[in-house]
Amino acid sequence: MKFLIIARPRPAQQGITSQMLQATLDSVNGQLKAGTLDCIYSFADGSGSFGIANADSGEALAEALESPASPFIHFEAHPLTDFNKRVGSVIGNLKKQGL
Repeated sequence: MKFLIIARPRPAQQGITSQMLQATLDSVNGQLKAGTLDCIYSFADGSGSFGIANADSGEALAEALESPASPFIHFEAHPLTDFNKRVGSVIGNLKKQGL
C-alpha cells in the first residue's frame, strides 16, 4: 500500500544534532534504494518534506518512519489509491444514480 507522508519539523528543535540528521538522511537514502520509499522531496521554503512510502500495514509504516530525528518531526500519513480506479468507481456510482 502506498502512503503520502508529509514531514514537518516540530516547533521545539532543542536537542537535534547534525549526527541525528545525517543518520536520518542515510536511512532515507537506504529506503529509496530498497523501494520502501518511491520518492522524497523537500519544500523549497524549508518547511518540511514529503514522500511516497510503501508499507503493508500501519505498523510497518510506523517502523519505517523511525529515525534518530523522529522525535523532532511531525508526520502526517495519507493512504493512497490508484487515481483511475478511484475516479472510475466514482463515475460508476454516479451513473447508477442517473447522474
